[in-house]
Amino acid sequence: MRERFFVFRKENTMTTLAKYIPEKLNISESKGLSSFPVDIEFADHKDNEKEKIISRSLYEPDLNSFVIDEYDDVMAMKYNNIYDYKWWMEIAVGIKDKYYHAIKYDNNNKKTMFIHGYDWNEFFATVIMCGLENGEPCKVSSFSKDK
Repeated sequence: MRERFFVFRKENTMTTLAKYIPEKLNISESKGLSSFPVDIEFADHKDNEKEKIISRSLYEPDLNSFVIDEYDDVMAMKYNNIYDYKWWMEIAVGIKDKYYHAIKYDNNNKKTMFIHGYDWNEFFATVIMCGLENGEPCKVSSFSKDK
């Protein structure tokens, strides 16, 4: 799959990077899992005079949380922030019409994001452009601009 890059401005000091559209899970033993992403990464960066600072947060699937609710025509799975499982997301997929929903929760189970859409690429580009929340656990890297 070809990488797609998106840039979204957030406030005057931070830029949210939507680095990639996630790949689909490839687990042949389970009906429906191919409708879900392998993982979801959020990234923000900030430049100052001396360095570039990149913050990344990664959410991985909790395969044990995968459910199929045929009555409501939906499949859903939880994704946990690898740096703190108190931060998590739910991805839901319509079984027949393949709509997508993403809800992101902070460490107090407060909804911080709700996105929905029908097209995989557009949906995940929108999800990822939401960027990191204030206080969201992430890995921070800095790079000198002198190099």
